[in-house]
Amino acid sequence: MTGALAALAACTLALGSCYSHDDDNVMSTIPDNTMWVAKVNADRILSNAGITMDGTRYKLSETLEDLSRNLSGREQEVLDQILSLMPAVDTENIYLYMTAGKEVIATCLMEHRSQLMKALTERFGEPESEGDFKIYEINGDVLVIRGNQMWAGDKASYIIDAVRSASEKGSLADAPGYSRYFGADKAVTVINDYRMLAGILGKNGIPINTDEMPDKMAWYIDLQNESMILGGVGFSNDGTEKPITDTKINRIEKSGLVYVPDNAIATIAMGSFKEGLMSEILDEAGIYDTTVKEILEGINGTVTVSAVAPADVNDLFRVPAWNLTLSIGMEADAARRTMTAVEQLIHPQEADGMKILDFGSPYMIGGGKIYYRYFEDGYLAAGTMPVSNDNNCQLVKDMPGQLAALHAYEGKDGNIARAFDMPWGINLYTREAGNGGEVVLTLEGSDRPFIDAILTLATDSNWQRNAMKRLGMMEMF
Repeated sequence: MTGALAALAACTLALGSCYSHDDDNVMSTIPDNTMWVAKVNADRILSNAGITMDGTRYKLSETLEDLSRNLSGREQEVLDQILSLMPAVDTENIYLYMTAGKEVIATCLMEHRSQLMKALTERFGEPESEGDFKIYEINGDVLVIRGNQMWAGDKASYIIDAVRSASEKGSLADAPGYSRYFGADKAVTVINDYRMLAGILGKNGIPINTDEMPDKMAWYIDLQNESMILGGVGFSNDGTEKPITDTKINRIEKSGLVYVPDNAIATIAMGSFKEGLMSEILDEAGIYDTTVKEILEGINGTVTVSAVAPADVNDLFRVPAWNLTLSIGMEADAARRTMTAVEQLIHPQEADGMKILDFGSPYMIGGGKIYYRYFEDGYLAAGTMPVSNDNNCQLVKDMPGQLAALHAYEGKDGNIARAFDMPWGINLYTREAGNGGEVVLTLEGSDRPFIDAILTLATDSNWQRNAMKRLGMMEMF
């Protein structure tokens, strides 16, 4: 396929204008039994990377110009061809899909059909014809044109069969749900047939339980200024969304978040399992130990795991310098059995199931490390730092009511960011979005769009030297 695209690019050097074919529907040519299909909005990606239109071709940003100087001659040629190709196609709606026969096909609409075909014919000879399809064989791949739509793939027969199948047996244009997600204007949207994929994996010795899963999944990547968003939602064959809340997990309780230290740099929280789910999981995993089952089945509240970074940034890569805390909503008996089992592993002769529930009492671990444990109001908390239930950590303020959540934050003025002279901070968090969920990564304080900011930092030789110098000052492990 790459050979066909490169050749196409070479024939469009003199072509290019704004694309406009709103009445055409590429989805009507894609069969509805695809294993997966992706829609790429190249314009969104290019603009976020700082690439702009200059006349009839795209112009690289200063950062990308610097980066491209490190490319080989062949790589530079391919890049130039791609930039030349983009204005001649509908870059907002590029589709790639895998047929039921596992062939990958790319398709989109184009401008200047007659000029483009003339240029292709001059370079590669007259195309073969099959009905109203024009077929160019290029470097082992094929480029197929019909009307103002083109396809690239391995074999013309795959492409033509797929288009005819879409016309005769059903296309994605009529498949419930697809138009809704592909019309949402994300940078990249991928929809996969979950049950078809599970069936193929099962035949290859990788069984997947589909009982609780939707028929299809829509995944997407979006770019909004200095943020990148990864999201997904499941839906059934009739287009009905399967809410993320339709699970056997309870929502996060605010009472379980007070154990997260105020100075935590990252925390993960999850609601408890609904009745019977833990037993199902343990049985499927083949875990039948009575003590283990009693402990895990005794979890009846929110679970959190939090990390506190070392005070000295030079200890960043020394695992013992980090502090971790854990809190679990548990019945008192389960909490006692849990800590007794843990302490029997550490100090077999000293474990005391009653003593471990003493308020905030420290306990020694081998090597001089101290851990703390605490039990109150139905929550067992433990950590490598004193634990308490009077915290008000800002990382967890939006977590109550979610099923599961993650939040990690290091501001531009934080110790780690300042030590590495970072031009922006990191804010990573999850959130529910409609019936689905999203992961958001924001380069906080950046004055550039997300991709452009990443590329700028990656090509800043002064920053790289300083970062390596700082790493050299740090103690490892």
